[in-house]
Amino acid sequence: MLDYEEQGFEKIYPINIIIGKNNSGKSSLIDLVDFLLNPNEEFMLTGRKDLKTEVILSDVIKEEYIASVFSRTTSGGGVPGANFYEYGVRFLNSGIKYSLDSKSKKIITY
Repeated sequence: MLDYEEQGFEKIYPINIIIGKNNSGKSSLIDLVDFLLNPNEEFMLTGRKDLKTEVILSDVIKEEYIASVFSRTTSGGGVPGANFYEYGVRFLNSGIKYSLDSKSKKIITY
C-alpha cells in the first residue's frame, strides 16, 4: 500500500508558482483546480491514476465571513437570537472543514 502525504496551500493568490519533485502532486493539484471549476463525476470516481479521491477544504471562520453570510438587520425564521449576525458570531474562530470523497458525500464539521 502506498502512503501519501497530504498537500495544500495556506493561501491561494491570483498567480501561484508550484515547485516540487517529480511525482509530488503538481499535476494532481492542477487537476483539482480544474475539477473545482468544472466538476465531473469521472474525476471523483477515478481520481488520478485510479487512486481514491478526496477533496478537503478547511479554514477558520473569520468575522468577514460571518458578516457576508449573516445579516445584521435580519432576524426570525427559526434562527435564535436578536439577529442573524449575532447568531453567526458564535462560530467566530471555529474551524470548518468541507470534504468531498469518492462517493460524492459532503461533510461539514466545526
